[in-house]
Amino acid sequence: MKRKNLILDEDLIAMAKKLSKEKTITSTIHFTLQYYINDMESKKKLGFIRSLKGKDIWEGNLSELRKKRI
Repeated sequence: MKRKNLILDEDLIAMAKKLSKEKTITSTIHFTLQYYINDMESKKKLGFIRSLKGKDIWEGNLSELRKKRI
């Protein structure tokens, strides 16, 4: 792990610390970065899923699939 000197807005850090319920500034920053990364990855996946809208990629028989459930 590397040490970095950062100039951060104290109000933003306090708000992030309160919302994340982390005890230290370091853990708050780690939590926030991980949350941001996960959020961006989810949005990227969602964008891919949305790009499939209208595409005919599923092959199967819906009637047969429904009969198997009954």
